Amino acid sequence: MATGPDLIAENLLLDSIYWLAGSTVRNSWDTTNQGDMDVVQTPAGLYLSVDPVITNGDTLLRNVATSNLSPGETD
Repeated sequence: MATGPDLIAENLLLDSIYWLAGSTVRNSWDTTNQGDMDVVQTPAGLYLSVDPVITNGDTLLRNVATSNLSPGETD
């Protein structure tokens, strides 16, 4: 039985663990489709949060779109 696409973010890299307000933070991560079906281009975001739960109170730092990914592919 198919479960569908299942995206996971891995290998997050940040150029520093300390930043000043208004400074630039270089970042990157890999997105892998660990599901069993293709996924089309999908939005993804990097948020600044004080806890592991993303809410409306958290700050969006970067918004990107993944590539089309087949099962097992990484972008």
